Formats: sequence, structure tokens, C-alpha cells
Amino acid sequence: MRGRLAATLAAGCVLAVFVSLGASAEQPTYSAGAVTFGRETIADPLRLGSEPNLVMSPDGTIYESGILGFRSTLSNINRSDDNGLTFNTLGFYGKVGEVAGCTGGGDSDLATSPVNDIYMIDLGDAPEVPAHVSNNKGTDFTSDCLANLQHGFNVFADRQWLSEDTVHNRMWYMYRDGLTGSTDVGTNVIDGHTYGEFIKWAPLATAPGTAGSAQINFTSLCTDQLTLDDACFNDTEVIGGPVTDNFGPGPEKGNTYIPQYITDTNGISDPAIAVVNPDSNPTVQERIVHVGTAGRDVVLFPTVAVDRAGNLYFAWVDSGGTYDPASDYQVNFAVSKDQGLTWSEPVKVNGAPVQSAIMPWLTAGDDGRVDLAFYGSEQALPPSTNNGPWYGYMMQSLNALDPSPTWTMSKFTDRPMHTAFICLDGTFCYAEPGTNGDRELGDFFRIQLDNEGRAIIAYDDGNNQLGTNFPLGPVPNPSVPTFVRQASDPSLYKDVGTVPTIVPPLNSVTVGEHHNPIPFDPLVGAPGPDVDALNLLRSKTEVRGDQLHVEVVVKDLDAGAATSPPATPVATFLTRFFFNGKLYHVAAEDIGGTWRYFSGEASGVIVTQGTEPSFAYYPASGPATGTVTEGPFGLISLDVPVSAVGNPTANDTLYSVTSYAFSRLLPTAPTPPNLSSLLEQPMISDSLPAYNVQPTSATVVFSDPGVPGPSQLPNTAVDTGILGLLAVLAGAALLTGGFRRRFGAGSGRY
Repeated sequence: MRGRLAATLAAGCVLAVFVSLGASAEQPTYSAGAVTFGRETIADPLRLGSEPNLVMSPDGTIYESGILGFRSTLSNINRSDDNGLTFNTLGFYGKVGEVAGCTGGGDSDLATSPVNDIYMIDLGDAPEVPAHVSNNKGTDFTSDCLANLQHGFNVFADRQWLSEDTVHNRMWYMYRDGLTGSTDVGTNVIDGHTYGEFIKWAPLATAPGTAGSAQINFTSLCTDQLTLDDACFNDTEVIGGPVTDNFGPGPEKGNTYIPQYITDTNGISDPAIAVVNPDSNPTVQERIVHVGTAGRDVVLFPTVAVDRAGNLYFAWVDSGGTYDPASDYQVNFAVSKDQGLTWSEPVKVNGAPVQSAIMPWLTAGDDGRVDLAFYGSEQALPPSTNNGPWYGYMMQSLNALDPSPTWTMSKFTDRPMHTAFICLDGTFCYAEPGTNGDRELGDFFRIQLDNEGRAIIAYDDGNNQLGTNFPLGPVPNPSVPTFVRQASDPSLYKDVGTVPTIVPPLNSVTVGEHHNPIPFDPLVGAPGPDVDALNLLRSKTEVRGDQLHVEVVVKDLDAGAATSPPATPVATFLTRFFFNGKLYHVAAEDIGGTWRYFSGEASGVIVTQGTEPSFAYYPASGPATGTVTEGPFGLISLDVPVSAVGNPTANDTLYSVTSYAFSRLLPTAPTPPNLSSLLEQPMISDSLPAYNVQPTSATVVFSDPGVPGPSQLPNTAVDTGILGLLAVLAGAALLTGGFRRRFGAGSGRY
């Protein structure tokens, strides 16, 4: 991935080089960014991973996936039906494509279609590349476990991507592939393989509910003289995520742009764009963004975005042989108004206090309107020796096409998302000693736009102790997949203007009537009916002296119904949160109608194979007392010594407090298992939106622009137990004309 490769092209492709030279500007200083963000939501409290992907379908459904790696052979997609308030995992015990039996777990990517189909491509037991498509929002999938077959046989593949092309009615599927010893894929060898970029496509379904095997039966765009599958260009160093121009007004509409690094004839690594269009001749062209500085080296993936007017934006990070804080690990940014033929002078755009930046990703809306996300540290050190703290940052420009564009820069994380070194050497990281080999953030994260032009971000939160608590550890702390959404200020769509403001909840959260997100019957692996005994309506947390007090309200709490078919024999009502870089939990567990209470600190465990944690486990290791009031609006009330959960005080903040109703087959163990089976992993029957606990702040119950705010609700009812909950829900119903799903339906939901 970081090797120097010769830039050669397969037959049928041309190389057009357009050079822009000159010194970059000094690192700028920005005033505090105006853009704010909503509460940080854990996309999956159980499955750990990295390199999160993110996509929103036209109907507003959000999908997120991370990679668990070959150590688990599992893939998973997390789905949100309430605009990112809550997520649940698709598939029986979280395994996508379980009917086809595909292995997976690596290098995943997601895409959607105009008729709301959801696609996933990932990496199985190498060299298999499974592809999946669902025409019913992930209730079930059609799968092809060998989507990368070439010449009738399977070869090594790496870093596959998808891109939806509505102009040509195609789903593009592309990947680096190694045909060992083949002369038409170049001569440079990485890990025993030579690499060329294969580009394939399959037709999009034209009607809802019809997607099937045809949508994952991919045909190669490029073939050799014998009409056999062939690489469209060769000896690629790094290939980033592609984007398709589905809106541009000119002949460039329908172009798909692939960001990459190639090595030019001078041996310099250059950012470049491969332009793909089946209507053009040739169908693939490579265009250099700029000529780099001698001695620079590429750092992970470049990123490209295209706005609705067809303009291109390119961002990347590079470094030199000797660390220079003025130029190394800074975000470079360039613009092209002519489909990558010529480019603006690259400039470094990340500003103070960020001194070191990594993993940029771009998204664009209307002409000149761009969001750019990256991880940043205030320490002027290379990531491999920089323990942060690292935060997530987003920059926004509404005039990025101007000669001197205006930018704002804001943090999108409440807390540091990483407090350790970041290894940038790909799979070679695993050979590094100790924390030097921390690759738990993977190589990228994603920013996209929702249907209002609001930034939505899937990122990795590695600020935890799950690796330290790992029974086979200590190892680098794994990443928890996390989602956050822009809460205020400009949309990237001009007709929206300013996005409806979101006020993130504090200290408590309450929702209206809703379906359990994805209640699964564990015996058949299919969706089951709603279970009111597992349907959550409210969560509240506060520090009361030397006790942490948690309340959870259930729609119709019944210990028997919560543990009877279609539910499982054990139901766990668990509230988890981050404090001082650790992940704690408080729980009430219903075992066949008998209640017990516990607390503790989460730990990492492995499933079936591997030496690193792939799941989070919430052991029944600490003390707790509780009471349960069953019936409609049933109340679970828990008290835990603060000493069991990190000793928070009334002046401390608890982050991303989230309550879950877990269904499981086995009771929670008092100590994390060394090797966990899938039967020990719970399923999420329901969850509530995340909130922070800031005891000195006023409680904010609702956080949606379409639902009345706290000033319109009876504030005195917020902290008065069941009567207060009824008053809040009654007030919401009165003022909105009835309950709406979660925080309300429509484009304005939180």
C-alpha cells in the first residue's frame, strides 16, 4: 500500500497529466467554527471494528458498517430508521448473508440505489469477495460469495469499493487485484501480488422489491485482446473511495471519479484521478492532480467529492522523509472545474489548533459547498508517535470554488475519540511492538450528506479500555463504531439554507410510541413481532452523592413476556456510558422472570478466532440494587455505588449514555469469557437515543426540531417518575397531534 509503483496503463486507457506547481500557503488560523453537532451515538454497542462506511438511502434510512477483520469472518450492517438516533444490526446475530454462508469481515463498502436497495461488498476469507444486495432494507439478502471471479477462477483482491451511477443505471464495483506472474498487471510486487484496478458493473434494479442476483452479477468494464477480464489501469499504489457525478449539467454527467496515488516517471507519488465513463473513448482516463515534492510519501487514502454542478474537490495527506510539522500530516486540498483536467494550487486547509491531521474525507452539495472531515491532534508529532488526544474535526466552505475560499472548522466529537498512537502501515502494523502497532482506527472514516444536506459522520471511537481489559491482553484498544450528525447552521443544499436546529438531550431522553427497531426471533433468524415488554420509552441518569441512579421506563413491563417466545430466556436492560476514557454499564437482568442487578466496566472478547477483541462484553461483575414496577409504563430503578463505575461526581460529564433492551440466550457472566460464542452475544430488541449527563445543566428531554422543546413542555414533570413521564408524553401528543415515530417523522427528525 505504501510501496513505490510505476504508473502504467492497460490497453484502452490513456494518461493525461496536468501539472500545477508552487509553494503551499502556511497553515491558516480560523475562528471557532459555527457548525455544531448532535449527540454521539454508538452505532453498535457490541461489535467492534474500524473503517466505518455510511450511506443514506433516498427514503432516509441510514446504514453503517465497520470491519471486524479476518479474525472474526463476520460482516455486519447497522441500520437506523430514525435518522441516526438509534441503530440496530441486520442479520441473524449480526452476520450478513447468513443464508449464503459467505465469510466476510474486511474492507467493506456500502451503496444504495434510487429504489432504496442496500448493497454491501466486503472481503471474506481471502481471496473471496462477497457481494450482498437487499431489496427490503436488510430483512434478507441475496449474496454472491465470489463476486471477484476472473477468467473463471479466484485471485487475491484488496480494498474494494462501490459507487451508484444513476446516469448509466449501474452499480460500479472496483478493487485492486493481484494476478501473480501476469505480465498485463505490471511488475511491482506487494505482499507477493501485483496490483491492477479492476472495474466491474451490474445493472441497478428499476423497481422497488425486485433487486436480486442480477444486481450482483458483475461484468468487467475492461477486457484484454482475448476478451478476458482485465485491469483498467495498473500498478496502483492506493485507491480511495469513488464518487459518481449523477447531477452535473454538462457532458461530464455520469463520470465516476476514483481518487488514487500513482508513481510518476520521476518516482514521485502523485495524487491522481481515474475518470470512468462507459460512454467515453477511452472509457477510463487517469489525470494527475499535481506533481508532488520529491521525497514525499502517500499517507493512507486520498478522497474526492463532486458537487451538483460537476466540480471536483480532492483532499489528501502526505509526509516527507524527515518530519516537518509545517508540511507533514496536513490536509491538502485542490479544486477542479473541468473534470480533473486542471487543478487549483493545492493548499493546506486544516488550521490551528490542529498540528497533525490524518484520514481526511470529503462530501459536497451544491456548487462550491463542501464539508471536509478528519482526525486532528494539537501535538506537532507524526501520528505514529502522537498519542493525541485526537478529536474529530469538520471544515465547511460555502465558496470553495473562489480563489480565496472561506472555511469554518469545528469539532464533531464531545470527547477525544483516540488517545494513543496511530499506525499508518496497514497490515504491517500488526508486526509493530506494543502500542506502536495501534491500527484500531483502520485507514479512513466517512462523511456523507443526509437528504437535507446536513453532514452525517460515521467514525471510530478508540478512547476506551476494552483492549486493556481484554482477557488475553493488553492490546491496543479497539474502536467502537460511532455516528454523529450536524445539528445547526448551513446545509450544503442552497434551497435548504440553514438546517433545522437539533438540541442534543441532556440528563434524560424520552421518546414517543415506536416499533422495536429490528426485533429478531433467534430461533429462525427472521424478524419477529414487537415486544412491548422490551420497548423502551425513557432513560434518566444522575449522580446522587455516592450513588449513580438510573431509571428506565418500558412500554409494558412484564418479566414473563420479556423472556418468553418470540423473546429469548434472558432479557437485559442495560445503560452504558463513557467516563474518563472507560466504558461502564448498569443493568437489570430478567432471567426467566427472576430479576437481578449488576454494574461494571466493559471488556473486549473475541469470537471464534483471533488475538484481538471483536466484541464488547458487559460483565455482571459489580454491585447494584434495584426495584422493578411492572405493568404499563413500567419502571426499572437502579442504584450503583459510584466507586463501581469510575467514581463520577456531580461535576463530571458522562458521555453517550444509552439504554438498551438486550435479548439473549445465556445470562450475563460475572467475568468476560476468553473466547465468546455467538450464543453469548445479545441481540438488541430496542434502544433509546444517546444523551450526555451534565448534572449542573438544565435537563433537555426532546432534541428534535419537529417536536416541542422543553420550554413548551411541563418542565416540572421531567423528574417526577411515572407521572412525569405520562405528563411529558401527553404534552407531546397534545402539541403535535399525536405520537410520532421516535422523535417525529419527516425531514426534520433528529
